[in-house]
Amino acid sequence: MNDREIQAIIDRVMREVTLGSFDPSTVSRSEVLAIVDDFGGKIEHDKPDCLVVQYTGPVRLIERFLAEMSAFPVREIVRSGPCVLKVK
Repeated sequence: MNDREIQAIIDRVMREVTLGSFDPSTVSRSEVLAIVDDFGGKIEHDKPDCLVVQYTGPVRLIERFLAEMSAFPVREIVRSGPCVLKVK
């Protein structure tokens, strides 16, 4: 990589959003909340029939978050895909 290519990587902010839906009757709520808390995620919806968690972060951390959450039976996972903003 040349200096220009390296600078192009440095001069940006990239994030992705993921949402996961779970049936609270089939997961350990406290374990799910512990993982969400560890990653700095949020509980977006918390009802007796549906628990929705949200995490926003770099793609590599989204992958780690999803790997942790895969221990639970997931109803649905959605991802925004990377969003990039060039900064100067």
